[in-house]
Amino acid sequence: MRIKRIILDTSFLLALAQMKGVSLHQIKERFPRAEIITVSQVLEELRKLEGKRFGTGVAREVLRGVKVIHVEGYDSADDAVLSLSEGLKEVAVVTFDLGLRKRLVERGIPVIYLRSRKKLLIDHPAGSYEEPL
Repeated sequence: MRIKRIILDTSFLLALAQMKGVSLHQIKERFPRAEIITVSQVLEELRKLEGKRFGTGVAREVLRGVKVIHVEGYDSADDAVLSLSEGLKEVAVVTFDLGLRKRLVERGIPVIYLRSRKKLLIDHPAGSYEEPL
């Protein structure tokens, strides 16, 4: 499966500071040519969590080198990520949010997620299998 774009969700970004073994480097290494992006609603969600949730500073720092796209008509970061992913080809979403993951898989969008708090996997809905990163 060819992935040209990878969308980062808030749950992944917060996990970068909270869980050992989780890194953006792993994803960039597996998909070296993929463009890493997120939605402006994720930035807004991180801003609201500032001071309330550990990891927001790390998450915002990681996003300094990431393209941010505003998806009109959505306040929810999850809804904006879902909408953007449906509008792009050859895209995968990195999320540890089970609800969002289920919605993405139902729509046939590949999801990169964490299993057993230590291993990143990619779920290809079209092929219905998991592939370690």
